[in-house]
Formats: sequence, structure tokens, C-alpha cells
Amino acid sequence: MPKLSSATAWRQHIPLAILLLLALGIGLAQAIWTSPPNVDNALILAALAALLAWNMAPGLHPAPPQPRTTARLAAWLLLATAVVLILLENHTNTVALHHLVTLLLALAVATWLEERHNAARASLPLGIALLVLPNQEYLLLAFSYPLRLISTIITVFCLKIVGLDISHHLTSIRIGTSEIAVTDACSGINQLAVMLLIGYVLVRRFHHSRPWQVVHYLFLLPAVIIANSLRLLASCLLYLRIGLPAFADPYHTWFGYAMVAATVIILWGIGFVFPPEPPPPPHPASAPANPPPNP
Repeated sequence: MPKLSSATAWRQHIPLAILLLLALGIGLAQAIWTSPPNVDNALILAALAALLAWNMAPGLHPAPPQPRTTARLAAWLLLATAVVLILLENHTNTVALHHLVTLLLALAVATWLEERHNAARASLPLGIALLVLPNQEYLLLAFSYPLRLISTIITVFCLKIVGLDISHHLTSIRIGTSEIAVTDACSGINQLAVMLLIGYVLVRRFHHSRPWQVVHYLFLLPAVIIANSLRLLASCLLYLRIGLPAFADPYHTWFGYAMVAATVIILWGIGFVFPPEPPPPPHPASAPANPPPNP
């Protein structure tokens, strides 16, 4: 069966498209309401979810006129899981469970309307919209400390090699008699959302195969760690020359831009390590939803 263009495919799956748009609007509104300082990250994550949804459209299967038995069972199972989580939420008062319940309900509707295959393809953009966006502040904090700690260890190790008197305790760096705290702003977490979006676009340009895209995309985290370590290394060396202004603007902003550029370059270079792929077979950009019967 030839693949359809994204626009043509979505015209055949209007209920699923409406569900995704509603989820994206709800998630974005929650993100803006709960964490106004992170509006930029929320908009970038919303753009990533929208791009994922747009690119998944050509692979959608035709929606059946009535849901099959397996789809109905899967939808009811998702609904039952959501009910159990609602009961747990009443006892634990955990906000994340509320968002997970919303995601499960959306997946149940998608499964009932579009079968399991299409619902599975929609699960990632739905997850970003209904789970990641409302909890972006907590997720950023969870990722921040490991990134800071790893970057601190790499930076101190490199500077010790060149003979500097430097040590660290967790995420604090001691240079001579001075101590520098590696804060969230120095972890690269503020640039993580934009790098997720750029990295996704980059790996899709490199590979036609979905497994290779996933493997290449997983290298984004090591690329972020290496780039952030280089950023912290440059900041420490500049600190030895000019003191505390090395960690303030405009140097802090310049190093942030340089970190994004370094991450993209590293991820782009990794793409050439993968074996070459044959070009995808040509297929028509669009096809009629209901082809006329043969005479």
C-alpha cells in the first residue's frame, strides 16, 4: 500500500488529528500556567510534539468503520488502568499521576477510534503533550543534577591533566582557594529542549530507517554532556583570567550558544559513523482514500 502525504493522511484521520490538537493545547496551557519562566522550553517541546505527529501521519493504517474486538479490549484496559491511578492519586496527592491519567484516557480514545497501531504511533506526541509539557519543570530539575555532576567530573579531570590545582565536591569546583558552584544554569538544561528538537530534525535527515534514527538520537545525551563539559572547561579557564565575570553575561550567553552549536556538530559527526543506507523506494505523494473499483 503506498504511503500518503502527511496532509492527505490527516484528512483521513480527522478524529485523531483533533485529539492530538486538543492534547497539545491542554499540555501547552498547563505548562505556561504552572511555569511561566520556562515558556520558551514549552513552546519548543510543543513544536517537537507537533512535528512528531506530522511525520507519523504517512504511516497510519486506515481507520476501520467500527473498532475491532482487540481495540475495544485495549481501550477498556487503558480506561481501567486510569481508574486505578485515580484511586491512587486520591491517596498520594501526586500531580504527575493526574497527568498520567489524562494520557491514558487520551490513549484509550485513540485506540477505540484508530486501532492499536495508530494509537501506538500517536503515543509519543500525546505523551509529550499531556505528560512532559505539564511536568517540564520537574523533569528539567531531575535531569539537571546528573548533567551538572558528570560535566563537573569531566571538567576537573581535564584541568588536572594540564597541571591545575583543582578539585571538586559533588557539583562544586575548587580552583586554588576559590570555590565555584555549578548551578542549573551551567548544566545545559536550559538548552535541552531546543537540542531535542534540532537533534530530531538532524537524525531524520541522516537516516530513512526508524531503528537507525532512534539509535542516532540516543547519542544526543552524550553529545550534550561533552558539549557542556567543554563549556564548563572554557568558563573555568576564563575564570582564571578575569575572575567571576566569566560566569556572567555576556560570556555565559555566548558559551550557551556555543554549547548548542557544539552539540549539533557532534551529533552531525556521529551520523557519518553509521553504515550507508539505500535510498527509500519511490512512492507517490498521495493516493485516493477510496480508489474506484476495477470495471
